Order: sequence, then structure tokens, then C-alpha cells
Amino acid sequence: MPPRKRPAMPSAEAPSSKKQRDDRAQQRGAVREQAQHKQSLRDQARRDQALLDETRRKESAAAELSRQKALRANMQVSSLTTHVQKLMRRFSTSLNAVNSPLLRLPAELRNIIYDYVFVDAYLIEQRDRGPIYVDIPLLCVRVPVSNVLGLLLASRQLHCETALLLYKLSTFQFDLDVPHDTSEDDASTYSGYGDEGDVDYDVVKEFLCDRSAEQLKAITKMELCTFDVDVVISFEIGTGEEWTKKLLG
Repeated sequence: MPPRKRPAMPSAEAPSSKKQRDDRAQQRGAVREQAQHKQSLRDQARRDQALLDETRRKESAAAELSRQKALRANMQVSSLTTHVQKLMRRFSTSLNAVNSPLLRLPAELRNIIYDYVFVDAYLIEQRDRGPIYVDIPLLCVRVPVSNVLGLLLASRQLHCETALLLYKLSTFQFDLDVPHDTSEDDASTYSGYGDEGDVDYDVVKEFLCDRSAEQLKAITKMELCTFDVDVVISFEIGTGEEWTKKLLG
């Protein structure tokens, strides 16, 4: 009887190789899962960033739309305000012509009244009184003192009618002084009068420079009286244009 063959025993290395393959497969699976998880996180981050950008874009667009609406509303309000102001000026002029006792008068009678209102004089002086100089600032007072300038502010129509009448009908008087030495040592030895050519016309020049071309053309009477202490040494009369040409060229 032939001998029975025993089955071949597996090599000792076989279990070890299978275990290594299993370990490697587990490692590859773990790495694959980790990579998929990272990719999932990156995809989620991109979706979140896109959502955030879209939200910001919508908020910016909404803010710009609100700004444009507010701008258009302001423009409409401004246009409406301007229109209302024009209507108010138009109707106020019409109402003044109906309700104002003065403006209901014919233009000829109003002009006669204006002649009485603006008939007085304005005194503008810068005086050097005596050997010791007393600096009196630029004065502009009315003789007699009364407030007629309020008439120019009463209404647009009255301002339009009377703005230049103040210069046409009033007299502007300038009292100027010949300048002297202001030192106290010379005050006790002062005697005699100054020269007419030494008159300081700065006050007159300042007055003329502050007037518009229409106002200067409307001035019909300017009186310049020059003093040496309390003695009149010259007296000149001219229109606004004449004094402007003489002093300002």
C-alpha cells in the first residue's frame, strides 16, 4: 500500500504577507477617506465664500439702490422746493400789490414818497481833532438819525424800486482831517494848519471800493469837507463817478 501523502504546510511567510496587504489596504482606505474629507471641507469653504460674496453683492446693490432713490427723492424735493419758492415769490408780489397800502399806490405817488424818504444825508468822518490825534473809526450815520434802510428789506418789489434811490437821492458827506504828528512832544509846539495836499482820502476810497458799478453811477452828490483841527480848508462836491475817476482812476 503506498504511503499517504500529507498535505503541504503553508509557508511561514504567507500569514505575514496577507497581514501586510491588509494593513496597506487599511492605510490606503484611511488616506482616501482623509483626502475625501479634506476635499469636502474645501468644497464647503468655496460654497460658503460664494454665498458670502453673493450676500455682499446683494447688500451693496441694495445700498446703491437706496442711495439712488434717496438722491432722486432729494432732487425731486429740491425741484419742488424751487418751484414752490418761485410760486411764493410770484404770488407774494401779486398779494403785496393788492394788500400793501404803499404798493397799491400808483408808481408816480410812490416815487414822490421815496423822494421824502431818502432826502437826508449820510455823514462819514474820520477826524483828527487838535494836536493830539484822536482816532475816530469810520462812521456812517444819518442826519437826522432814522432807519430808512428797512424799506429795502420789506419786500422784493420795494427793494427793486428803492435799492438805487438811496444813492440817487441821498447826500454822502465826508469830513476829513489833515493828519498831524501824534507824539506828545510835538503837541505842545503845534501851531499853524496843514496842507490841503496832505489829506488822507483812504476813507473815501474805502467807501467807493465797497460800492458796485451801478451804485457808483447812481450817486449824484458826494461832499468832501477837509478840516485842519476845526477850520475848514476845502470843500468839494462831485458825483460818485467823478470821485471814482479822481481817486481810483
